[in-house]
Amino acid sequence: MNTAELEPHQMPKAIINWLYAEFMNEGNPAIADELVSSSFTGPTGEGPEAFKSSVLALRQGFPDLHFKIHDMVVEGSRVVVRWTWRGTHRGPFAGIAPTGRLVFNEGIAIYRVEDGKIAESWAQMDRLGVLQQLGAVPALSNAPAQTKPARPA
Repeated sequence: MNTAELEPHQMPKAIINWLYAEFMNEGNPAIADELVSSSFTGPTGEGPEAFKSSVLALRQGFPDLHFKIHDMVVEGSRVVVRWTWRGTHRGPFAGIAPTGRLVFNEGIAIYRVEDGKIAESWAQMDRLGVLQQLGAVPALSNAPAQTKPARPA
């Protein structure tokens, strides 16, 4: 993708779309090298290697990983993405041996794009749900039905 052809207001959205299409879904780390700033900061640490390593670890555990973007909102330099992913657990993930289970996850990520590169990211996702689907954490059972409190006599 040639970002030089984009209007400045189009760049943040195009960069995040490119990130999901080529790196998150296809696993091409060269795209992350192009799109992530050397001064990147996020929940995984500092610098582009921290960002890349978290996605590559996820892709190692789920080699057929596929993200689907459901919503994308752009406000200035910030891009909010609501996504789901699915993947088959065929490799080690979070210390859990492959189970062969198809796993789904959902989350929201916020990115800040500066000078044509991703400078920051924040994300919330259903980590507990993933561990439950892998059998590493027991699923919560349904709580007993609530009964109406007794009326005072």
